[in-house]
Amino acid sequence: MENKRSCCEVKDKKTTVFWSGLVYGLLPHSFCLIFLILSIGGSTAATAFFRNWLLMPAFFLYWWIFLFGLVVLSALVYLYRIRKLSWLGIKEKKGYLLTLFAAVVGINLLLYLVVFPLLTNLKALRLSKGEVMVSGQTGLVTKILKVEIPCSGHAPLVVDELQRIEGVREIRFRLPNFFEVSFDSSQTS
Repeated sequence: MENKRSCCEVKDKKTTVFWSGLVYGLLPHSFCLIFLILSIGGSTAATAFFRNWLLMPAFFLYWWIFLFGLVVLSALVYLYRIRKLSWLGIKEKKGYLLTLFAAVVGINLLLYLVVFPLLTNLKALRLSKGEVMVSGQTGLVTKILKVEIPCSGHAPLVVDELQRIEGVREIRFRLPNFFEVSFDSSQTS
């Protein structure tokens, strides 16, 4: 007899499990990834598109609820596909589920505490009109502004607004909601 596989033989699912795991792992972060890609690309159109949403004070509360819903949906689909959608299956896969939820929280904290402030300061540096700051330069005043923003994701919007003011030379964002603004006191106050 030839060496043929039986029709009833279980196929090796290692590659399918990897790809489906990757999809379920990235699903809760898809909007964050899109936002990051658009931000890193320096897309002003993306900021303009998201601007109305980001200006809502409770946006990030709704965002967290939405992300939590996506994680729960992803976990339910995962448990359903491996036929473990039960309390016993949840107990059995609690390590995976805890890792999934911890990864979502960890990635979002990384975004809010590291990536968004870094991108904001890079954007502010890029928008500084190429002017060189000389320390002790007369007429330049530096003020620290405390702005009520829900999280660091809103900081680029504040930088955009401050850059529109004539005489503003440099803006630096610091967590949680401080903006160090250097400006020419003869042009603005």
